[in-house]
Amino acid sequence: MQTIGVLGGWGPHATIDFMEHLYRGQPAEGEQGYVRAIIDCNPRFPSRDRMSPETRALCSAGLADMARKLEQSGAAFIVMPCNTGHIFKADIEQAISCPFVSIITTTVDEVARVAPGAAAVGLLATRSCLEAGLYQAELESRGLRAVTLPPSEMDDFMALIGRIKVGQRGEREVEEMRRYGDKLIGLGAEVLIAGCTEVPLVVSPTTFARPLVDSCAALAAVALDLAAAPSPTQA
Repeated sequence: MQTIGVLGGWGPHATIDFMEHLYRGQPAEGEQGYVRAIIDCNPRFPSRDRMSPETRALCSAGLADMARKLEQSGAAFIVMPCNTGHIFKADIEQAISCPFVSIITTTVDEVARVAPGAAAVGLLATRSCLEAGLYQAELESRGLRAVTLPPSEMDDFMALIGRIKVGQRGEREVEEMRRYGDKLIGLGAEVLIAGCTEVPLVVSPTTFARPLVDSCAALAAVALDLAAAPSPTQA
């Protein structure tokens, strides 16, 4: 199997969740049958909410360097279990020659599979992810409409994500996230995307009256398929 490179740490608990999906989703008769993954779990970056030009430059250079080293260490392709981090997709791709697999594309692919008749997709995503239009552009290219939270609610939503990032996953966090998902459904969403990898740490696909697509789980499933595929030198 090909080796997976993982740009982790945005945040650490979401990276752990991705690895759980990766290994629980792969059948193996013994530990030797599991895929190899090289992980750089580096949370030592400034907040990506309301980024200054200096923060953008630091994140861009830091992620590019991490990706380059993962490839040099043997990664056949690279994933990043963070949706907001895909703001820097072009910078990462420029630094490597191996593929960088987009969590945005894989998640919207999963939406098409889970809810093929849906026209409106609710986004539980960070302010920076929404402002960059990462999901909106992908959804629009497929004829789908994005449903987002009102800007007036984003400060509280970001505070909730911040608490989850440091391990707070109590009933308060569950109820708040449920309220935001229900808000999107009330605004017309026929399916929800957990467009921040902290979201599925407190809610599940059965939490809401509409389907919830877990971006972290979708990325892990695609990574396993790619790891199992023949490398270009084997084809």
